[in-house]
Amino acid sequence: GTVGWCAPEILRVHAERLASDPMRRGQAEALLLRSLELSRQQGAAAWTLRAATSLAALWHGAGRDAAARDVLADCLAGFTEGLECVDVRRARSLLAGWRRVS
Repeated sequence: GTVGWCAPEILRVHAERLASDPMRRGQAEALLLRSLELSRQQGAAAWTLRAATSLAALWHGAGRDAAARDVLADCLAGFTEGLECVDVRRARSLLAGWRRVS
């Protein structure tokens, strides 16, 4: 069946599980891209941030550092409130750590 409003988060969680298997990271990436797309269509900023964070972590782990930084920075740029919530703090921390390394 369909999952409607929570589809982006369900796709993201499923992708997180797949990402732990190196042979299934391509599938995980496809699910995360779909999650990101759906969350943007729905205007679900929190799920967009979660999808972007998961996708960025996957890309960073695969050596795609610039793409990881870009997707996360673009998503964070849209946040003007809720800046102390756990998801925003985590995304900022990842981004700051990646900038220090590069």
